[in-house]
Amino acid sequence: MTSRIPSIRSLTVGLSLVALAVSAAQAQWAQEGQNAARSYANAQEKTLSRDTVARLGVLWERQVGQFYASEITQSNAHLPVCSNLVGAAALAPDTGNSQWTFYAGAGDCATPASFGDRTYLTSYKLGPPRLNRVTALNTATGTLAWQTDVYGADDAYGLSSPTTDGTRLYISGGIGQVLALNTADGSLAWRMAIEPGVYLNAPAVASGRVFVTAREPNASPVRGTLRAYDAQTGGLLWSVLVSNQSIEYPAMVLGSTVVVHDNQGVVRGFDVAQGQLKWSYATAGYIGHTLAAASGAAFIARATKVTALDIKTGAVLWNRDLPNKQTAVSNPVWANGLVFVAAQNRLSQNAVLALNAKTGKLVSSTPVILTSDYALLSVAGGQVYINTSGKVTALGLAP
Repeated sequence: MTSRIPSIRSLTVGLSLVALAVSAAQAQWAQEGQNAARSYANAQEKTLSRDTVARLGVLWERQVGQFYASEITQSNAHLPVCSNLVGAAALAPDTGNSQWTFYAGAGDCATPASFGDRTYLTSYKLGPPRLNRVTALNTATGTLAWQTDVYGADDAYGLSSPTTDGTRLYISGGIGQVLALNTADGSLAWRMAIEPGVYLNAPAVASGRVFVTAREPNASPVRGTLRAYDAQTGGLLWSVLVSNQSIEYPAMVLGSTVVVHDNQGVVRGFDVAQGQLKWSYATAGYIGHTLAAASGAAFIARATKVTALDIKTGAVLWNRDLPNKQTAVSNPVWANGLVFVAAQNRLSQNAVLALNAKTGKLVSSTPVILTSDYALLSVAGGQVYINTSGKVTALGLAP
């Protein structure tokens, strides 16, 4: 059923923008997970390599949130981020200084998504009045392009981070809806209603499909499901029961395989086209982060180990203990043949580790000071960004 979405248009004042200098590769981390498939892999990264990564050091630190900040994204010479202190902001990659800030007027916003010259935000507050808001900004200036309030069923609250393919924004509504908006003006392309009591994670988009994991905590037993929608029409293509466990993290897609992990630490690969189970791999327990996928492998960072699985078969390619009994405290990221992960030892000392993606062998370890044992990691433009409890740390190469 399609619901009305009123739009608030803002005429953009004529602007003459001078593009800021960026690397020749135009390296980016455009949205949560780096790309619409949410693979946490940056194929554009060329500066950080096995030959250079040992020169990583802290460039700057910035407290952008009191207790929350989103994953750091990069769009050319801007780092769009959301936090509970400044709302949305763009930081300078070289200094961490604010280039602009914007408050969407609807509580905290999720990780932004950027494409072309625009950055897109989702935000919500439970009210009263309840607001679910989607905002488009000019990435260079923070100027409002358009803003749309999404109205849904009474039990539909909260918006996921947006996923974009450039033409549309794909968003899940927390409870009750999956929707697509046109990036040009925020108008509704389609909306799919979900049965009550189903909690949805953010969408992953690949192969003309929108993949959404869901948890049904009120079902008996609890159900964790995976659904695939037609990206153009919103039609449901298939839905499968993943397990009788909750699923807290989005799906991830690489090639013909969509990968999901449940709260018991079981990782499964499903066929993109029809949803058939291709393989499953049981870890020793709960995986508290998203996974990464690139070069035919899925990478899992859990407790004291990092594991690489064959994306087609689920076979173990390698399984490495982190050095000095360290524990992974961030999501893994693949970039230029390396797997990056933040880790903590028993003395609560932290480091960003770089592993050889083919073997799991440690390539470098860069000390950092983190403010909690849970971190969000992204890699772009020759730099590594770590967010812990609203504190952002940027690592870059020393001369």
